[in-house]
Amino acid sequence: MASSPSGFRVVQAETRYDRARRADKESLEKGRLAERKEKFQRYDPIVRPTEPPEDSLGFCPDAERFHTDVAGEEKHVRDQRIARQNQVLETKRERHFQREERRWENMEHMDVQEQERVDNLQHGMKPLRNKNSVAYDPLTLEYHESDAGKSLKHHDDMLKYRAKVRTVELVKAGTGDGYNPITGEPLRMPNMPQRPQLGQ
Repeated sequence: MASSPSGFRVVQAETRYDRARRADKESLEKGRLAERKEKFQRYDPIVRPTEPPEDSLGFCPDAERFHTDVAGEEKHVRDQRIARQNQVLETKRERHFQREERRWENMEHMDVQEQERVDNLQHGMKPLRNKNSVAYDPLTLEYHESDAGKSLKHHDDMLKYRAKVRTVELVKAGTGDGYNPITGEPLRMPNMPQRPQLGQ
């Protein structure tokens, strides 16, 4: 109820819905309970019993409860999917990187072990067992430049020298006076070889 500029009292007309609600028994009882006074317990009507009050911890306004930015929601979902894919790729890349690092470390370790094995073979007892017992190369038949090679060469030269000397002696012993008994021509006697010296 309010006053008009002319000073008359203005009363809001009651609608049919208000009159029907006031005639309802349940609404009438609730209204009387709400208007009780003095020593009676005051009745506070609950307008929406399924919704928590604004001062409670479970209250959430509609602006926060309902999202109206559909494009933003789609972008958020898309960003999450891209971030998840990037995380998967990063994890895979890190796993491959670690595996490649381990592979290279194993290869380097194997190279070091192989080099140590070769060094041990070169400086150990096995090369001595595989070393030639003669002072010449069995492939090229060339004498070594060491003292043993020179001694072996002199020994072989002496064998050749003795063979030639024996040949000359046999020719001399077989010809007698130095003539061919059939033709009577003088035989050509082989020359006595020169004795080899050590170190030549």
